[in-house]
Amino acid sequence: MATWIAHLRIAEELLAKIPQLDAHQFAIGNIAPDSGIPDEHSENFEPPSRITHLLVENEDEEFQYRDFDFYKEFLSSINPFGRETNKFSFLLGYFFHIITDNLWFIKIGRPSRIKYLSKFENKRVFSKEIKKDWYGLDFAYVRNNPDSIYWKIFLNSEYKENFLDFYPNDTIARQVEFLKNFYKRADKEIDENYRIQDNIYLSKDEVDIFVKETVNTLLKIYKILWIEQTEVEVNHSVLEITGV
Repeated sequence: MATWIAHLRIAEELLAKIPQLDAHQFAIGNIAPDSGIPDEHSENFEPPSRITHLLVENEDEEFQYRDFDFYKEFLSSINPFGRETNKFSFLLGYFFHIITDNLWFIKIGRPSRIKYLSKFENKRVFSKEIKKDWYGLDFAYVRNNPDSIYWKIFLNSEYKENFLDFYPNDTIARQVEFLKNFYKRADKEIDENYRIQDNIYLSKDEVDIFVKETVNTLLKIYKILWIEQTEVEVNHSVLEITGV
């Protein structure tokens, strides 16, 4: 799954192309699916990923995202820019988050596993180690970009109305507050637990390319579903109509 700042960077680029959106609710929507409460190993969440990310694991132990189900249930009948602009902005961000996670798995998660997993004793150790780079790059971006969406939009965002009833009322709001505080940190614990520089398993350039390509893919999906209003049928993910 993509990092939180990767999601917000993508949201920032999309807001420049779809200015009618409510920026604050769109930003929150882009991090909201990760609001599940984790267990002690951060491996299982409540609500579980099969609900929050419409995610199932196939027989090859790979993930299958059913983002089109989310679109059909929550977005297909909503008026984008009428009285429900805030709701639409949040739900569109949520929808794009799920698609982005799918793309991250395809372009970064799976290739990293193929290349590096055998070097570690198990998946848990592997995951912990590569995420030192993933989130280290997040911190580097936030610190080096004081005019980014994190500082200008996200820190001033509030989630007051619960748009998805499978989350307890305060769950998403609590996650928003956690992330507001998390990326402002510059203490020794952060610098020891994350690789802010000298990354090993993921580079800044790779993340930059991922953000750019994902923005283009999401804009293509937005054009098909909301500008052209094309009726589509896919098996699981709207990525099926993009050629990805």
